[in-house]
Amino acid sequence: MAGAVTGEHERYARYLLEFANVTDADEPDLVRAVLTDPDRVMAESAVVQHVDLRAVTTGEDGRETDRPQRRRAARRARERV
Repeated sequence: MAGAVTGEHERYARYLLEFANVTDADEPDLVRAVLTDPDRVMAESAVVQHVDLRAVTTGEDGRETDRPQRRRAARRARERV
């Protein structure tokens, strides 16, 4: 659906970019803020996508191994919008 950009798609992509750059300390506040979005399904989807990306970039020791990978994934999502 090229050219048909809606507000919720733009917000979803923006949320993914914000998640890609959030510090561990600020992450809970960002999750709470995203979940106040009026489009609850989209907001929950953005949070789930973030958690999925965190899982991919977290090593067995619990440390993040590839923050740039999260940023690239968020940028790809933004480009699709």
